[in-house]
Amino acid sequence: LRRGLSQGSLLGVVIKSEAYGHGLLSCAREFLGAGVDWLVLNSAAEAQVLRRAGIGAPLYICGPVLPAQAGAAAGTEARVVLYDRELALALNQAAQGRPVRVHLKIETGTSRQGLPLPAALELARLVRELPGLELEGLTTHYADIEDTTDHRSAQLQQDLLQEATAAFAAQGLAVPMVHAANSA
Repeated sequence: LRRGLSQGSLLGVVIKSEAYGHGLLSCAREFLGAGVDWLVLNSAAEAQVLRRAGIGAPLYICGPVLPAQAGAAAGTEARVVLYDRELALALNQAAQGRPVRVHLKIETGTSRQGLPLPAALELARLVRELPGLELEGLTTHYADIEDTTDHRSAQLQQDLLQEATAAFAAQGLAVPMVHAANSA
């Protein structure tokens, strides 16, 4: 499983939507048994299912979390994708003695969930001011990279994510983790 990963990399496996129909709990257990570091989910409800089943591994909710679901997400200690001021405020209020770890989503071409760089920097400054939140990561989701013969689109999106990482560092916004994904 870990072959090809660089030193210090973590491996997260997406098991959202009942592990694409293969069974959330059984897949979670199999992947964790094989050495996966994180489980990537679509919702706070999925995180709650795993926590009730005794799964203690790090969880990351990559799907949309509504402000009304902030308490459920915070209660599972899952990491949460963030691209919305209202959710940031709700998560801050829902934090229960431990900061909720958030990953700001940078728009690089998918045109869903992500923020353009200036808005992401603004949200990061808000996160820094909120005691119930911890900025743990930057993320994006690659768009339109299914063509395995032409890598220009993927490279452009990778460049945009690297630009964002550099801009965050230049603003003094430490981000310990940067990640991106697409099924292709």
